[in-house]
Amino acid sequence: MENFIIIAIVFFAFTINANAQEKKAKPKPIKISGSIKISYENYTFSAKNYSTFRPRYPLHLLRFDGNLNIAIGNNFNLPFGVNMTNQKRLYNFPTLPNDNVIDFVQSPQNNISISPKYKWCKVALGTHVPNYSNLSTGDNNIFGAGVELTPGKFIFSANYGISQRSIEADPLIGFDGVYSQKLMSARIGFGKLDKSKFLINAAYVKDDTLSVLSPLNNAKPIEGAVVSNLIEILVFKKVVFKTETAGSVYTSNKRGNFTNNSEAGKVIDNVIRLNEFSKIDAANSTSIDYNGKKFGLGGEIRYIGPVFVPIGYRNIEQDVLDYKVKSNIKLFKSKTILNGQFGIRTNNIKKTKVYRSQRIIGSFNFTSQISKILSLTGNFANFGFVTDNLNPLLRTEITNNSFSLSPVLLFKRKKHSHIYNLNASYNQFIQFDQSTATNKTNSTLTGMFNYNIQFKDIPLTTGLNALFLKTTVANNDFTMQNYGLNIGYVFWKKKLNTILQFNYAIIERAGFTADNRIGISLKNKLKLNKRLTLHLNYNGLNNFFGSVRPGANTSENRISVSIEQRF
Repeated sequence: MENFIIIAIVFFAFTINANAQEKKAKPKPIKISGSIKISYENYTFSAKNYSTFRPRYPLHLLRFDGNLNIAIGNNFNLPFGVNMTNQKRLYNFPTLPNDNVIDFVQSPQNNISISPKYKWCKVALGTHVPNYSNLSTGDNNIFGAGVELTPGKFIFSANYGISQRSIEADPLIGFDGVYSQKLMSARIGFGKLDKSKFLINAAYVKDDTLSVLSPLNNAKPIEGAVVSNLIEILVFKKVVFKTETAGSVYTSNKRGNFTNNSEAGKVIDNVIRLNEFSKIDAANSTSIDYNGKKFGLGGEIRYIGPVFVPIGYRNIEQDVLDYKVKSNIKLFKSKTILNGQFGIRTNNIKKTKVYRSQRIIGSFNFTSQISKILSLTGNFANFGFVTDNLNPLLRTEITNNSFSLSPVLLFKRKKHSHIYNLNASYNQFIQFDQSTATNKTNSTLTGMFNYNIQFKDIPLTTGLNALFLKTTVANNDFTMQNYGLNIGYVFWKKKLNTILQFNYAIIERAGFTADNRIGISLKNKLKLNKRLTLHLNYNGLNNFFGSVRPGANTSENRISVSIEQRF
């Protein structure tokens, strides 16, 4: 909590000082944009005859969110952000350790970053994500520093930071511990980042075995590197060709025996010392897309080797070959838009597993403005998964289909407007049952209705909504009905916006009497001045269970208050 208060005060002082400079520095105009917000949420609950009930929210949640940009002249920008919380979700211990200010700043849940930019030079400090390419690095959050230089057609980037914090082992709860992990990445090339370019990307990751006080006997320290060549060419302003080829070397346990004698291995040893747990592999992704004003067509082929590891991504499926085709078309003066996609994914290309599987993914959706009153949206998606093993005891076959259709009706009158929104969807899941050698079907049918009326002469909005959901699993039905009412009004010359919502739900399970759920929420947004806003919200939920939990009921209440300053 002390760290939270210190950083919040520093951030407030900085923004106030910057705001003062903005007013004084007339010869060199300074423009501040963005917002800062501090919020507190209190959660209380009670449960009767429900011993296994678990709270869904923290009892006390304090958050501070600040995202600002200071622009000086036309060439210099200083965006910085602070997103903090008093929760310590990083640890999985009965007793939480005390963090110092450095630990608090580096915590993944506290996003603190500064990214100054002057013309073609950009610097990243604090929490950021080096996003280079699909086969090198792109979703690994790090706390550290980075630089990006793009003068003319030259491109250079470099990043270094902590991608994982260390946690000591705790044998009492069976936790093996985690090493601190550091990520280093760089790229160099020529072209434009948003246009044609040629890039060499590289990323390196390594566990720091000295980052813990006691040795982690059961944890396996890792080390890995990846290098990729990315080529993207813009042809005829509408056709984009893109290809990337990558190679990786990854050691899943640095404690292995070093038994490498090959010439190629000796070269790689200069970067990563290979051992019995080291793997080397490659991957490629190639696509071509045509993007016209009224028609688009594209295709992609992607191969990921069985032991290929893109260092800057947490998860990726290996040993797969993908084929994907997509298209879109605009009709009737772009009032109707059609989009479609079809793909096949085959795994176990190198036969590293017992059997091979194949997935088929297809989707189609459309949006059409039929008239001034009626618009229509529809969607269809198919997912299929099948293995080539014909033995009923080992065979896997899954098919999932989903359909949805949503018409919207809009009637405008002189004093008010009426909006009707309908949605109907059906989802079918078919799976081969190995025990009976037959297909079993699970299905879900959903229907939703929303009606809203907006008045033009008075600041009043009202709405009704209804939901019906029925799921059938192994001949057992689950049904839910939900009915809602919302009323919104703006008071005090549009300074206070209040929305009141009621919800009532009936939940039925096969063989049990129904559960009942009553919910209420109140949202208030008060404009204290042109830039300062106060939010005060309440959410209450009461559950009354049927025979599935005889005599049980729960009550949950959340109250949140926040104040937001915009610049």
